Amino acid sequence: LALPTSRQQATEPGRFNVTHQIKKLSFGRDFPGQQSPLDGAWTHSPGGAAVARYFLKVVPTTYEFLSGEALHSSQYSTTQHFKELGPDSALTPSVQFTFELTPLRVSKREERGGSLLV
Repeated sequence: LALPTSRQQATEPGRFNVTHQIKKLSFGRDFPGQQSPLDGAWTHSPGGAAVARYFLKVVPTTYEFLSGEALHSSQYSTTQHFKELGPDSALTPSVQFTFELTPLRVSKREERGGSLLV
């Protein structure tokens, strides 16, 4: 994320570039089969000033291994919104994350694969 280097640049939205990369985003320890939709996400802002919004739904998750050990973590889904800003926009260039924590818990269990005997 390129930040303005002077007070003048901070007041000129067109000079504030919100191009960014999310290398890794997680909520707790990783577990087998977990999907993290924003890992490696890259958003380019060709016009410079923009608003990038990420709406995340975080779901508590329990993963039970074959050994019976339980791992308590969370997984998430996301919706993204990106809007370039014009020179007369009243919005401030930004990258925003909004989190919604769900009251439900997902349980996953590791299982052995079955075999077919003929």
